[in-house]
Amino acid sequence: MMKKILRRAPLALACLAAFGAASAANVDPQLTASSRDADALIVFAKSSHTVAPLAPDADYKMRRRALVDSLRAQADVSQRDVRSWLDAHGIAYRSYWVSNVIEARLSQSAIAELAGRNDIASIKSNRAFAMPLPQVEQGTAPSTIEAIPYGVTKIDAAPKLTVISFVANPPVEAIRIIELVQKNRHIKLAGNDRLRIEREVADPRERAQLARDVLRSLGAPKPPAPAPKAAAPATAATAPAAAPPLLQ
Repeated sequence: MMKKILRRAPLALACLAAFGAASAANVDPQLTASSRDADALIVFAKSSHTVAPLAPDADYKMRRRALVDSLRAQADVSQRDVRSWLDAHGIAYRSYWVSNVIEARLSQSAIAELAGRNDIASIKSNRAFAMPLPQVEQGTAPSTIEAIPYGVTKIDAAPKLTVISFVANPPVEAIRIIELVQKNRHIKLAGNDRLRIEREVADPRERAQLARDVLRSLGAPKPPAPAPKAAAPATAATAPAAAPPLLQ
């Protein structure tokens, strides 16, 4: 009987070792390539919990709140033990509930200890990247901001609808706005200070060009009114004469 137990012991130990390896977190090799501390992202396993379906005609704010509450609750439950461990070891961190990750600067010993936990999916490198700024091709961008002289406060350019909002009294001839709406069925007035352009345009650059074309069709904006001159201080020569007293 003792021989059978001894024969089965290596097999059991191998199974336990395999189970421990399978449940350990996947560590980015770049984190362990150096002996120094490293900026890391602790990624948690995806939860099978989903948001309870709402009625198709439910308010979008209710749907958004239900999704936010679910993501916050999921992150709170899955990160709780790891946050306690980090607090106990005096490791500063930042928690993100949207992506369910924790950002921290970890030592090699902390990485090794966290890698053995079964509630962590992976530990990834959070190193900084040097990204070049995009280069604007010559002649593709306007040299000035064209919307400001027209009194535009905001442009909402969606794939199927573009809305241009103006200040209360834009420097544009009212007759030009009326003519624009009358000649183009896809352009409508939305209140007293907005133009609604109902045209489907998928490319963002083409939507920007559409807004420029609409503004240019309004003609040249009126120049700003000159600022009123400050009145000169009254003197004895310029002061108005006193009104005569009323007759008794």
